[in-house]
Amino acid sequence: MNLDEAHDLIDMLLDKVDQPYFTDDEKNMFIDQAISAFINGHYQFYEQEQVSRDALASFIYYSGKNNTDDTWEVAAARLPDNYVHLIQISLVYNSVSYSDGNQAKIVGVKDFYDRLYSSDPFNKATTEDPIAYVRQDATSTYIGFSPSIPAADADVTNPGKYRYNCLVFKDHSECFDNNPQDALKELYQREIIDITVRKMIGNIEGAGIQFQQIETEQSKPI
Repeated sequence: MNLDEAHDLIDMLLDKVDQPYFTDDEKNMFIDQAISAFINGHYQFYEQEQVSRDALASFIYYSGKNNTDDTWEVAAARLPDNYVHLIQISLVYNSVSYSDGNQAKIVGVKDFYDRLYSSDPFNKATTEDPIAYVRQDATSTYIGFSPSIPAADADVTNPGKYRYNCLVFKDHSECFDNNPQDALKELYQREIIDITVRKMIGNIEGAGIQFQQIETEQSKPI
């Protein structure tokens, strides 16, 4: 299904005889909102349900990186600009193979710093049991992790590596691409359209309720 076909399906489901007219730009705005809801809804069940893992397969970004920094150990990995949710990160310490990496436990910021600065040796992160969290600055989103992985320099034969999987947002033009090979599967497109229509109807009803409330207030005797 391409974007024009998606617009036609929305019109049919809304039944434009009884509903206000929406421009294509307005439809696209609601489709983008529905795509976000689709991703977030399935993400809640990603670990438990294969159905949700299948639904989000087209939104997964895979990244592997060899660090070549000559000075500093690496303690963070920058995420894509359209990042939504982190799924996993693997950290490799002094090895040439990703298969030797260890999965970092993804924690909240408080737990991360509690463990980072803990004096309890059994609570601190180790290369066998690393930890990670998602952090943001004014312009970017990063994965912070501990321990840091070694940088490439004269004393390090095998510099550290990291590899992560995350969910990224794809907008209406990507999910409903004219090229069927690049578009989302129609099964999931239709689920997104259903969410879109519910959001549009909710917007119409919400505006109608607000209008009725205003009319009621204005009709009250002084």
